Amino acid sequence: MTRIATLAALAVLIAAPASAQSMHVSKVGKTPEQLHSDIVKAAWKVCAMATNNEIFRSSGSTASCARRTIAATVAGVPELAGLKATEVAAR
Repeated sequence: MTRIATLAALAVLIAAPASAQSMHVSKVGKTPEQLHSDIVKAAWKVCAMATNNEIFRSSGSTASCARRTIAATVAGVPELAGLKATEVAAR
């Protein structure tokens, strides 16, 4: 079950705005807060790599990519359903 959930989270991450890159985030033995923190770190790394070589990159393109990627990934991870939307947005 954990393997399926991890694959689902990866599928969401791959289909998210930073689809050129992907990163594995392990859910084993982590609280929802720790898992969310790891997703945020991974999203920023992936988006930084994805937007690094853009010719007309705006100053907020990496941040915008990260926000969309985090939102798409969190929406696909059932373990994070317990976090309130305000808690997720604040992180």
